[in-house]
Amino acid sequence: MTTPDFHKQASDLFLELREMNEQERSGRLAALDSRELRREVEELLANDVHTGTDPDAAAEEERAQRPDDVPAAIGPYKVLRRLGRGGSGFVLLAEQERPIHRLVAIKVVPYAAINPDAATRFEFERRALERTEHPNIAKILDAGRTADGLPYLVIEYVEGVPLSQYCRANRLSVRECIGLVVEIADAVQHAHQRGVIHRDLKPANILVSETSGRPTPRILDFGIAKPTQSFGADALVTSGVPIGTPAYMAPEQTGGRATDTRADVYALGAVLYSLVAGRPPIDTSGEPVELLARIRDQVPPAASRVRGAMNPQPDVPREALPRSFWHDLDLILGKTLEKDPARRYETVAAFAEDLRRLLRREAIAAHPPTFRYRASRFAQRHRALVATVSVVSAAAVLGIGGLTAGLIEAHRQRAEAKVQSEAQQEVITFLREDLLGAASPTREGEKITAADLLQQASERVGTKFENRPLVAAAIHFTLGTAFADLGEFGPAERHLDLSLDLRRKYAGVNAPDTVRSEVAKASFLARSERYELAETALRAAVERARAILGVDDPAYCAALTDLGGVVFTVGRGKEAIGILKEALTVAIRVHGDRSPRVLETTSNLAQAYDMAGDAPKSLELLHESLRIAESLKGVPRLTLIGLNNNIGATYQGMNRDEEAAPYLRRASELAAEWFSVDNPDRWVLQANLASLEAELGNADRGAELYAEVVQHLSRIMGPSSLPVMRARHMHANALWIGRRFEQAAAEFTTLLPEIREALGAENYLTIQTRASLARVLFDAGQFEQALPHIEQAAAEFVATLGESHPRTQTAQQLLRNTRMRLEASRADHGGS
Repeated sequence: MTTPDFHKQASDLFLELREMNEQERSGRLAALDSRELRREVEELLANDVHTGTDPDAAAEEERAQRPDDVPAAIGPYKVLRRLGRGGSGFVLLAEQERPIHRLVAIKVVPYAAINPDAATRFEFERRALERTEHPNIAKILDAGRTADGLPYLVIEYVEGVPLSQYCRANRLSVRECIGLVVEIADAVQHAHQRGVIHRDLKPANILVSETSGRPTPRILDFGIAKPTQSFGADALVTSGVPIGTPAYMAPEQTGGRATDTRADVYALGAVLYSLVAGRPPIDTSGEPVELLARIRDQVPPAASRVRGAMNPQPDVPREALPRSFWHDLDLILGKTLEKDPARRYETVAAFAEDLRRLLRREAIAAHPPTFRYRASRFAQRHRALVATVSVVSAAAVLGIGGLTAGLIEAHRQRAEAKVQSEAQQEVITFLREDLLGAASPTREGEKITAADLLQQASERVGTKFENRPLVAAAIHFTLGTAFADLGEFGPAERHLDLSLDLRRKYAGVNAPDTVRSEVAKASFLARSERYELAETALRAAVERARAILGVDDPAYCAALTDLGGVVFTVGRGKEAIGILKEALTVAIRVHGDRSPRVLETTSNLAQAYDMAGDAPKSLELLHESLRIAESLKGVPRLTLIGLNNNIGATYQGMNRDEEAAPYLRRASELAAEWFSVDNPDRWVLQANLASLEAELGNADRGAELYAEVVQHLSRIMGPSSLPVMRARHMHANALWIGRRFEQAAAEFTTLLPEIREALGAENYLTIQTRASLARVLFDAGQFEQALPHIEQAAAEFVATLGESHPRTQTAQQLLRNTRMRLEASRADHGGS
């Protein structure tokens, strides 16, 4: 059944398509959602003498190119010839004699007078070009109407060749092609800042000319441009007909849906992809239904893979670019070509900046920032001074005998000399009698856990060693590190504090063991995520250990490694790299190049590289560490958990979720076997798995796992702790990914005041939570409610991070999009 609206759509579309060439017409038809509408328009075109079946069509087209078939003059401009014709009109080359002599291009839209939609687009193009002043955008010089009343634009004549043709003819390198796209992106960003979205960026609309031997790209044809905030945003979606060129069209354009600046981000990515790979990211051949499905669903292969598979061609130079360069370029292109606009770069400026980083061989920012849980804690927590940690945890699975043996060995490694002192012998005796004896088969009772043994032993330290305070200090030190590994933070801190107090009092503040206790306490602060206190304590501990113990002491190595871990955990990746490189040098010198300590320090360094944006370097270090760890005997299980987790999390940060899956799942399996339900590290690992499930499309499963993480971490670490706040944020984020907008908005709304109270109004996570709430409300269509939140978040990001920070730009773009959609919504409802 058809309706008057249906016939109007068909008529409007017919009038537009009849002026196009066959290739453009086929592309527009292929992008239609409605099969019935497509059939109706195809029938109209088939019976039209102007198109399709007219036997004189070819001759008519040939005559149309002759100079005598165009007007001799338009206004004061002498017409020379027709330059071309497209969906938004035809373009003439003309000559202007006064007040200056120059060639100009005149664009005329003959059906603008009878097609209101085309007239609207023509008027907007005029206004859009008037608002732009950029060397890479063709300038508007004049406007008016012909003698027949048809509107025209006079635009500067760009004597160049289409972008792709220029690159091929001049055999530009990949780096040179990227440089051109950066220039084009700067021009597009200029247009966006003035409220203009192009919506049909493609190589044919970008001409390149040479100035002083240097290529200069110019963007043409704003004929289907769209306003970002004003001029009636919805008026330019023509009767539900998609506007654009299929090979470069963002998926959201295929159904004529509302678009924003991220459609141009997609198109620019598709342009760069075509220059690098030699073909567009989407194959536009075949049946219309298949084409539409490919635009919406098909993930393009990596451009590097397509280029590598090409047969040698004379116009495509072969380059010896490093593999890391291709990896980063593929990552950037993958982000621009995301099907979901929310996963692309939020701004063209952010895309251009990442390309500049790539050309400078700096770390790129193409990894979507999330509150994923890395297992940096594992690398931070198992240092030479707390080697006891690994073996004590092992006892929970492998047996009590291993516990005592491990504690003795760990204590032996902490000795300054190979010959054990009388105090050390006392410690060994205590471990054998009080720990191993408690688990003897001759004792009555139920099965005893490692935590039970430690608790029973700790109750006897004060009375048994009342007159030998330094022996008591050594035992408190050992028990404190063991409790810490079991997740018993309360008794762990108590024993570490007792050890430090006793050593300061009876050994002296500058005694080597006192410094070791200071390092252990500072490391514990990092482990319990009191990062501000930890950084201050660790910096002091590093200096004290260097001065008193020397740079070859395990305690110095431990303090330096933990300091690097804290610095990258709080987000200063580049600073952490310098610290951890030094720590790794010390660790190799002290422990040997294949020791567990070196593997853990390398893991920390790898994560610092990841945080600084060099994911390939991070993966290289992590994979090598895991290979070594799996080949060694006696490597702590926690090291294997941490390495698997960190590899998976790094892949996940690169949007390579399928490659992340086996590592994160293995880490989670090991953690479930290794840790009790009271150990926070078990839930940190599950949070990573939850993040993976959400990004693999299993949003409900991800939300379920996050809910469990929140429940247990709240019980263990307190509801206001940073890990719990992060987990709650990611739980709400998983709900959003699963399009459960109402639940996600409710969770973010509840979380926002609590996180502000716990962390402060200027904390990054507080601001991001407000921005995330705005994003959920925006996607739910609640623009009125979203606006005040994104206004505040954008202002706070500017104040805390600065104008140029990617987070600031993302928030500002969401603010522009929200205002645009709100204005359009109000216009639809008559301003109500």
